[in-house]
Amino acid sequence: MIRLTTKERILLHLARFARHEEMDVPLAMTREGIASAVWIEQRHVAQYTDPLVRDGLVTVRSAHVQNGRQRRRVYELTDAGRRVAARLVARTKLEVVPVWDGEHTWEVRVGEILDKLNGKVSILDLARHLAEAGIVDFAALGANQEDAFAEGRNSHLRDPKTREGA
Repeated sequence: MIRLTTKERILLHLARFARHEEMDVPLAMTREGIASAVWIEQRHVAQYTDPLVRDGLVTVRSAHVQNGRQRRRVYELTDAGRRVAARLVARTKLEVVPVWDGEHTWEVRVGEILDKLNGKVSILDLARHLAEAGIVDFAALGANQEDAFAEGRNSHLRDPKTREGA
């Protein structure tokens, strides 16, 4: 099971956005966007981002948001924040989660799922799906499981006795 704190989810969310030096930044970098992405209420964003700012992992600036009328506060990762987020991504990709293929349940590493789905699903999307359903169900994710894991039933990760490096 993917277990991420709210601060870790914020780091993962902000890691999806390269440093935006240009004037227009995506709404996802605002409090509203962060709240939506990491499944918290907008009024609680500051209680999680303020410590990240104090720790030097996140910076706050004023920028014009795409399709917006005025400048707004936006959040982005610092260099240190990007390094922490990269380690978090690497750690999360090694975790093994249960997958339902329509007939059987088997286990797969998160990194393998993300690779097979070619960016259609992020770590946060997968974590949220797991938190809600308890198992990866490709039909519920909107992915075609046959395309994603045609060979999955034969994966070395399915049988814990033969799991290598886990």
